[in-house]
Amino acid sequence: QTTKGDGLSHKLPKGAIRPRPAPTVTDAPMTLAPPRTRLKTKSQNTLPFTAAEFFAGIGLVRLALEKQHWKVLWANDIDPDKAEMYHANFGKSDLVVGDIHKIPAAEIPDCTLYTASFPCNDLSIAGAMAGLSGKESSAFWGLIKILQDKGENRPPLVLLENVVGFLQFNGGKDL
Repeated sequence: QTTKGDGLSHKLPKGAIRPRPAPTVTDAPMTLAPPRTRLKTKSQNTLPFTAAEFFAGIGLVRLALEKQHWKVLWANDIDPDKAEMYHANFGKSDLVVGDIHKIPAAEIPDCTLYTASFPCNDLSIAGAMAGLSGKESSAFWGLIKILQDKGENRPPLVLLENVVGFLQFNGGKDL
């Protein structure tokens, strides 16, 4: 039996099962979402998906999401200088400038996705190496509290962006 149509042309051993091609986004079952919020594919005309952007900085994650037709409903950063650049790029309507630990979960809209590019100063080999309990990187726990407080209304998807040390620091015991 020869494989065809997947760019490979080699013989499979007798009785072998032909490998399935890798799934695409539209082929993948949408099992990450709780039953109340099934994610729908583009073919079901449900775009744009919605997002909230934590630790937004100047809005690079938002820029990428919007290029893929996502709608960012809410954003947050603690740094007023970064907020000024964010406002210049995206307007002032949805960026909340403040400490994540002081923002009530009820003030954050329900979305399909929460993104978080939390500070890596305490996790990077070039930084303080204080781990997730460090002054800057402990902001991660503020996000976790918001997710817990959202309960049934937390998003079905969460995207964390950080350095490798996030998972490796302290042998992964911080998580």
